Amino acid sequence: PITIVWFLAIAAIGVYNLAAHPEEARLVASGFSPGAIVDFWTKGEYAGVDAWRTLAGVVLSVTGAEALYADMGHFGRAPISVAWVVLVYPCLVLQYMGQATALCVRPHGVVSPFYNA
Repeated sequence: PITIVWFLAIAAIGVYNLAAHPEEARLVASGFSPGAIVDFWTKGEYAGVDAWRTLAGVVLSVTGAEALYADMGHFGRAPISVAWVVLVYPCLVLQYMGQATALCVRPHGVVSPFYNA
């Protein structure tokens, strides 16, 4: 129950930031385009090796969130899979998109993006 409240709370913060800054939210949503991903990897400030480092940060973020509900192992594979698809992943996507939107508005918040979002 506590992790459900946690994921819903971070999703709500993400939705708030997305709704509060619609122009920046469109910019963040454009990151889902395959063309934007190719551009990120091949052009601009983070091209090449730095793009790999950025990807490593994303992977660590998702696996860190996964640890929040890893103790559910005694429930079995099916409930954990459902929890990931129905609750955890959508909440994380909303929260990370909200953080990115907040950082577009206030770049100085990069020092502690979770608390500054």
